[in-house]
Amino acid sequence: MFNMRWVSCFAFTASLSAINLLSAGGYISSVVTGLMPTPTEEILKAKEEPPKVEPSCRRLPKSGRAEASHTQGDGIGYRDGYTSLEFFGASPYLLADCLVPFIDLRAHLLNDGMPAGNAGAGLRYVRSRVWGINAYYDYRKSHHREYRQASAGLESLGKVWDFRINGYLPVKAKRTGFYNTQFDHTEGTTLFFSKKYEFDFKAANAEIGVHFKRDSYLPLYFALGPYYLTGQGETSWGGSLRLNCELSSYFTLEGSTSYDSLFGWTGQGYLSLNVSFGFKKQKECERRRFPFARAVQKVDRHEIIPIKTAKVLFVGH
Repeated sequence: MFNMRWVSCFAFTASLSAINLLSAGGYISSVVTGLMPTPTEEILKAKEEPPKVEPSCRRLPKSGRAEASHTQGDGIGYRDGYTSLEFFGASPYLLADCLVPFIDLRAHLLNDGMPAGNAGAGLRYVRSRVWGINAYYDYRKSHHREYRQASAGLESLGKVWDFRINGYLPVKAKRTGFYNTQFDHTEGTTLFFSKKYEFDFKAANAEIGVHFKRDSYLPLYFALGPYYLTGQGETSWGGSLRLNCELSSYFTLEGSTSYDSLFGWTGQGYLSLNVSFGFKKQKECERRRFPFARAVQKVDRHEIIPIKTAKVLFVGH
């Protein structure tokens, strides 16, 4: 009896201890569970708190520019050079954190007193490189008629290397009527006279460029590439190269040359004064300095419509 009584007491005590332990364990478990978020709560919280992008790093510094320039020397399809005024304006804020729309307006006065101009717009996509697309409407007046063309271009702008391609299509293929009829020469008893006419071209050009000494006081840019001209049965491939130097934040100097079988060798000098405006640079956004600068740079293209004068001989009566 004595042994059975102790066994019964021990069993009852053990049962109470087990019940108390389970109750304590349940309480602790409930407390821990209450402190730890469930997977569903984590997902909802992530949706409520999207990753933040600094608003200041969406602002493009100096996104607008006014420029006055003069180009001296013969070019592709024009003589002597021209003077230009340009306004370039890009969105001061990145759209969708990666897109920069822009407009570009240019007015030119050729050295022979004739006007020309360009009106364009484009979109640039900003990432580790800047990818761009643009479209322009070009105008030029000669002493004999007006010329118009539509053009489109693609560009890829990098920290060191740039690539671009442009196509130019006359709005209506044009040539002037004959003019300036005059005596040319004789062959035996036959008199030969000449008369002239003028026409424009379908054209295209491509270019590869490289930046040198980007962080120096005189950054350099070298570019070269082929171009193509065709019109009124005359066709030619050519090549051009140019060297550009930023003398300061206001002045840019450039020299260029080209050659093709229609216009021969050309050489030009270019000097521009430009004033930028817009937001100031943000020190905390230095990591985006390079793509921002490329996103608002000038669109490099052939801005003057090339035209050529041809001569026809005929026998006088």
